[in-house]
Amino acid sequence: MKRMECQKCGIQVAEVVRHRTGGYCEDCDLMTIREAAKRLHISESTFYLAMQAGRIKSVHPSPGRTLIRRAEIEALLR
Repeated sequence: MKRMECQKCGIQVAEVVRHRTGGYCEDCDLMTIREAAKRLHISESTFYLAMQAGRIKSVHPSPGRTLIRRAEIEALLR
């Protein structure tokens, strides 16, 4: 199985995982809303508005927990 490095932490991950997560390991793939807003240089309020407008998709791994895929944020920055 071919292995590659995570774009954030540099650990070796299977190419299949890296492809599915946009170049990140599973631990680095998800960000909190605060982290994502900071990465985009916008306020959390503006981030929530973008989510409500459908411009940013969120992941809900458990009730009350909202996370964002890092690959999606990086794509917005490009």
